[in-house]
Amino acid sequence: MVEDYAIRIEGLGKKFSGKNQDDFWALSDVDLEIKKGEVIAIIGKNGAGKSTLLSILSGVLKPTTGRITINGRITGILEIGTGFHPDLTGRENVYLNGELNGVTRKSVDAVFNELLEFSELKDFIEKPVKTYSSGMFMRLAFSVFAFLNPEILLLDEVFSVGDAAFQKKCLEKIRELIGHGTTAVLVAHNMNDVTNICKRACILQEGKVIMHGKAFDVVQHYLERILLDNFSDKPLATVERKEFVPGEANNGSIELKSAEVRNAIKGLGRQITREDEIEIELRFAQTDISSTQILLSITNASGVIVLMDSYGVRKDYVETKNERGIYAETVVIPGSLLNKGLYFVNFMLGKNLDTSTKAVEVWNVLSFKIELNDWEKDRLWSLEIDSVLRPDLKWKSERIS
Repeated sequence: MVEDYAIRIEGLGKKFSGKNQDDFWALSDVDLEIKKGEVIAIIGKNGAGKSTLLSILSGVLKPTTGRITINGRITGILEIGTGFHPDLTGRENVYLNGELNGVTRKSVDAVFNELLEFSELKDFIEKPVKTYSSGMFMRLAFSVFAFLNPEILLLDEVFSVGDAAFQKKCLEKIRELIGHGTTAVLVAHNMNDVTNICKRACILQEGKVIMHGKAFDVVQHYLERILLDNFSDKPLATVERKEFVPGEANNGSIELKSAEVRNAIKGLGRQITREDEIEIELRFAQTDISSTQILLSITNASGVIVLMDSYGVRKDYVETKNERGIYAETVVIPGSLLNKGLYFVNFMLGKNLDTSTKAVEVWNVLSFKIELNDWEKDRLWSLEIDSVLRPDLKWKSERIS
């Protein structure tokens, strides 16, 4: 019988013992199965046990309890310097790593020029790697393992080093490898990397797997826990209404009074689904006679600004001056625009074209969560759409022959 898994982890535990300290369990009762050709992310806060798990999978560390079954040749980029000899040149290290990973010299010869071009290290390949910067070393390490036909690839924060252009190349190369059947296990702190290339993810917390499933859902859960309650046991709570304390948000001519986000039809405190319109209301006091501009922005759980708008940027906008008084501004976000997830509301208010007066800015003042509609939960493709924006675009279908 041909096994369909690449890695099977059963009851895995790793204990570290110190002479003057109590035993520390970096991993405890970890169960996980990774199928062939799958790419999975291991996420969690610093100290959760992510790198320890990868070190055990690579054979650098031995587990204290449990067992691991590896079905394939495993290679990986863990810490900078692992598997490379500092006194050897880049070229010599390429062939050394090929030999260490069971790849013949002839096979390395066949891909060497392509590997070198990908790494962008042509001018440095004959120099000892001890002279390389961390970014140059990571370029070489990734290129070596990506081009030597890996069956199972372990990547520990590989995208944290190097420029944006090379990181993009790495993402594209990983997608290519996955398309050819490579299994990948990725540790990353950048949640955009996780959702871009991983189908599944699991959260490690204090050495234990607390959630495992579809990457987008796992990442959303992880970010919500961090942003809303820092992994406490209390239920998640969004901030749908904010009353400002006098003087809290005031620049001398504008003072914020309250802010509220709500389901446009059902009202405050009711569930917001993807099809629902969302109303955001801001109340403020105008203490002088002037023209006030309001800028609204919406950020997602990763901190990415997904929407930004102001009526002052409209083509037909005509500046008008507000009299002194209390004002309520309401903006409507149309339904079927944002995907499911957690979102935060930010405001900036100031006088039009007046840079002498500091604007009033409030960030993350409100938060709301969008859920899928009930009918979407049974649609497979609906569950696979992980983009931040999810508008209902106009489609035209016709038979042309």
